[in-house]
Amino acid sequence: MWPNIYRRGILILLSSTLITACSKDENVNVAPPTPTPAPTAITTPSPTPKIAKSSLAKTPNTPIHDTFEEATDTAISAVTISQSTVSREDWKLVANRWQEAINLMKKVPGSSKNYKTAQAKIPEYQNKWEDAKKKAEPVVKIDPEQLETNPSFFSMPIKGKYGGIPIVEIAFNGRIFDMLFDTGATNTLIPLSAAASLDLKPVGATMVTVADGSRVLLPIAELKSIEADGRIKKKFKVSVAPPSMPFGLLGHDFFEGYDIFIKRDVIEFNRRTGN
Repeated sequence: MWPNIYRRGILILLSSTLITACSKDENVNVAPPTPTPAPTAITTPSPTPKIAKSSLAKTPNTPIHDTFEEATDTAISAVTISQSTVSREDWKLVANRWQEAINLMKKVPGSSKNYKTAQAKIPEYQNKWEDAKKKAEPVVKIDPEQLETNPSFFSMPIKGKYGGIPIVEIAFNGRIFDMLFDTGATNTLIPLSAAASLDLKPVGATMVTVADGSRVLLPIAELKSIEADGRIKKKFKVSVAPPSMPFGLLGHDFFEGYDIFIKRDVIEFNRRTGN
């Protein structure tokens, strides 16, 4: 009997215990279960498409401009012009060409096969530029009566020729006369007509040898000044030619100390170093 009663009592006890536990938990707030978030869709970035190397555009290297040939052509132009210059304006153009050639040589890139040659040409061109610039300098207007000058450079245009000898213009006492330029003449000889128009007086006499080899006695006169393109000499003694000579001769006594360069249309005089 007791076993069955015990079984029933246990069941009753368990039942009452469950009832009591339930009744005690009725007022307890129970947090609702956290909802499981919906799975977020993961976006996988598309892989960068690979471009074949052969399809990549190749940018060519920009070539560096080599100015050597242009510089050489400009220098040749300067030389060509210098061979026919007749005025200081012409020499100014020559100087400008040399300056341009120098600038172009300086721009020759180090990668050029002509770089070393260009560097060697620069001082050579600079010397030529300085020479041309000197010849392009304007003549300083001065009173021939007051100052004697020996410029580093002067020139005389060739007006024509007489018997193959160049005719040039010279100023005696400020007045212009035509003279023959003969490198063989030692002393200056002016025509009698020029001496008369300048009212020159004899101050002496000299024995000279004329073209036919004979020796004649000629009077000597003194000019206040003789001038050509900025070259001035004062109290300059000259011989007076006989009436048979239509032109006088410009002698070495006027351009002594100068190197002479006779071109087709001009005679140039460069003062020697130390003179």
